[in-house]
Amino acid sequence: MTKRNEIKTKFPGFPENYIHTFWKYPRMLEGYWYMLSGSEQKILDFILRQTVGFGNDSDKISMSQFMNGYKDNKGTGLDKKTILKAIKGLVEKGFIWRKGERYRLYRYGLVMLNVGVKNTPNNVKNTPKEVKNTPKRVKDGQTIDDNNKELLEDNIKRIFSLFKEKICPEEVLEDESRKMIKNKLGVFSCDELEQAIDNFSKSEWWMELNGFRGAGWFFKSNDKIRQWLKMHSSPKDKKETLRRGSHNPD
Repeated sequence: MTKRNEIKTKFPGFPENYIHTFWKYPRMLEGYWYMLSGSEQKILDFILRQTVGFGNDSDKISMSQFMNGYKDNKGTGLDKKTILKAIKGLVEKGFIWRKGERYRLYRYGLVMLNVGVKNTPNNVKNTPKEVKNTPKRVKDGQTIDDNNKELLEDNIKRIFSLFKEKICPEEVLEDESRKMIKNKLGVFSCDELEQAIDNFSKSEWWMELNGFRGAGWFFKSNDKIRQWLKMHSSPKDKKETLRRGSHNPD
């Protein structure tokens, strides 16, 4: 840790208008925090701020910036050894890519899911082809792309298994359903999709009118996923929904 972090300081608190000072943060990372060490989380957040946070697909970041920041950004407060170890871990785990530039400067960017441009922010481009097509080898002999595919497939099976258990036991995982779940994992975390499934399953009204429609229908709409995430089921849920006239089974 740097000497600056040894000085006891206190966070001044969030301003009242903090809700208007957000920068973009990928929601799906909530489902993968468990994979990161504390220093890796710090470095990843720093890279996110310097790239997606400013509407860029990648950025050149010096060791000095990681350590001490630039202008209002005070950096991570980590020492060089810890930073290098965290960067190595993030590359091996498939979160980021790093490309050498001149004068020992590196360019950093996010490793993107292979699901097309529509699931990335409009002002953020895909990772450069020369970087995507040269995945770094990791310890177990597989590539980062291989690991990402295996992790994604595990998450798809995990989500579908819960859907089958709680909503539609006779459902079979078909290509179209698999594709829809995959796309939803580019927008929501696994925990969020599981919560939406759980909330839906506890609603008598939704289960009675739409529980038979299958995974293709369930995972089709982002808006409905968000609706089920916010929903709190109760014995009155059928009566109140009908009274509000919000029945929209399509």
